[in-house]
Amino acid sequence: DVAGIDVTRSRARTAAVATDVEGARLSVISAQGALADAMGAAGSVAPSLTTTDAFPPAPLSPEVSASARDALNQRADVKALASYVDSSRVFLAAARAETRARFDLRFSGGFAQRYFGPVFQSLGDENGQHLTNDLYVKYYDPTGFGRALKDKWEPIGLVTATFQLPIGNNAALGRLAQAQASVRDGEIRVTDLGRTIQHNVPKLVEQIDRLRSEWAQQQDVVVQYGTALDDAQRLWGAGSMTLFDTLVTEQQLTSARLRLVQIKRDYAAAVARLRRETGTLV
Repeated sequence: DVAGIDVTRSRARTAAVATDVEGARLSVISAQGALADAMGAAGSVAPSLTTTDAFPPAPLSPEVSASARDALNQRADVKALASYVDSSRVFLAAARAETRARFDLRFSGGFAQRYFGPVFQSLGDENGQHLTNDLYVKYYDPTGFGRALKDKWEPIGLVTATFQLPIGNNAALGRLAQAQASVRDGEIRVTDLGRTIQHNVPKLVEQIDRLRSEWAQQQDVVVQYGTALDDAQRLWGAGSMTLFDTLVTEQQLTSARLRLVQIKRDYAAAVARLRRETGTLV
C-alpha cells in the first residue's frame, strides 16, 4: 500500500512538473513573438529567436556611483531638449523684434555723369536760354546716350529712410505668442525630465543594492536546499524517509531556484534601467 501511494504521488508530481514545463514553453513562445514584433521581423522567424546573453553567476558591479548631475550631462534626450529651447529662444527674439517700431536708413553712393536732358518749355526762351527743338530727343534716340557719355562724371550720394509702426499687426503678435509658448513648453519639458532623472537614479541605485543582497541570500538558500535534497534522497533510498517528504524537499529546491532566477532577472532589468537613466546604456 505504501509503495502504491508513493507511485501515485510520483505520477502526480510528474504531471504537475509537465504542466509547469508546458507553461514555461508557452512563455518562451510569447517572448519570442514579442521580440520579433519589436525587431520588425516576420512571424515565421519568431521560433528561431534565442537569447545571446545569460545571467551572470554573481551580481555585477555597475557604476552606480553616477550621480543625477552626471546623468543630465550624458543623456542625449536632455541635450536635444536643451537645443530645442535654445532654438526656440532665437525664434522668440526674432518674433519680438518684428513687433517693435522699425526705422531703416540706407546710404548709397557712387559716380555718375551729371547730364540731364533739357526740361521741356512751352516757349523757347522762357528760362533765359534760347532752346530749339533740336535739343529735345526721344528716349530711344542714341543722341541722348552720346551726350551722357560726353558729359562730366561726378560723385553721387543717396539716403533712403523707412519708418514702420506695428499698429494692428496681429500676425506678428501671434508669432510672438507662439514663440513664447514654444520656449515655455521646452523649459517645462527640460525641467520635468531633469526632475524625473534625479528621482529615478537614487531609486534604482537603492533597488540594485537590495537585489544584490537578495541574490546572495537566495544563492545560499539554493545551496542549502540542494544539500537537503541529497540527504533526503539517501534517506529515501535507505527507507528512512518517505517519497512524499523527498518530493516536498525537491519542490522547495525548485521554488528556490525559480526565485533565484527571478531575482537575477529583476537585477538585470534594474541595471539596464539605471544605465538608461544615466545615459550609459548605448
